[in-house]
Amino acid sequence: MIEKSDTNHVEKYDAIRDNLLEMNLGFIRLQNQLSNDSAKVMTQLGNFVNALAKVTSKLEEVKNEISEVRKQNAELHDKVQHMETELRVLRGTTMVGTGSASSPLTAPPVHSSIACTIPPMERTVQHPIVMVKKIVSDGSEQTVAIKAQFSWKLYEDLLKQALGSAYKREHFLMAKSNIKPVALRACLRLRNDYEARTGESTVHWKDIENDLQVNAFFEFEEAARHLFPLCMCVGNWGARLLLRKYWSITYNSRRNRTAVPSKALEESDTSSDSENE
Repeated sequence: MIEKSDTNHVEKYDAIRDNLLEMNLGFIRLQNQLSNDSAKVMTQLGNFVNALAKVTSKLEEVKNEISEVRKQNAELHDKVQHMETELRVLRGTTMVGTGSASSPLTAPPVHSSIACTIPPMERTVQHPIVMVKKIVSDGSEQTVAIKAQFSWKLYEDLLKQALGSAYKREHFLMAKSNIKPVALRACLRLRNDYEARTGESTVHWKDIENDLQVNAFFEFEEAARHLFPLCMCVGNWGARLLLRKYWSITYNSRRNRTAVPSKALEESDTSSDSENE
């Protein structure tokens, strides 16, 4: 009986040992499988991270390309507007000396009168002086003399001095209606000269070198001699005021890289004319 009981215990022990060994082997297999699965997951995760990095890099490239295209479009837009402005200027020059539908005269009667009366380089008319009131540092009001700002009356008076008793109001109205394209062409020539010298196309009047301005004044006086006797003005003040007026209307807004639309250009010019008559 004792031997039989020992045998049973040994068999049970062997069975339990075998089960434990089998469970240990199963655990080892499971551990290996989990390790392999973890390695696969880590590999897949690494591949995903790499793919995500490539996508992010590609998106950054696309973003840069879009920014570059926008920049090029903005530059192209500015160039187109600049060309449109210059085209309006060049088209406007065809109006000089031909009259227009709104002009009170079909022919400029002032041409021959000025050409015969005013020698090209006879400068006798000083820049008009006006008296204005000014508040000084101590708070008191003083009257000071300053050079007159632009007004069309200055140019009507200039015509009166040139033509004398032959002057008629129609002379001034015709000259005023035809001077704009001549002035715009002079401004365009001046801007091109400045750009050729400096490489810059955006500039305020005060930034233009004096020698370029003076050359523009003489050329403008010659081009406009059949409209206003600008060659009578000492120090080119007549040409200076007119060119500064049309430069301000046409080019000063380019500082912000914004061209003046044609409608706004016409309205601005009309407004300036009516205010300064």
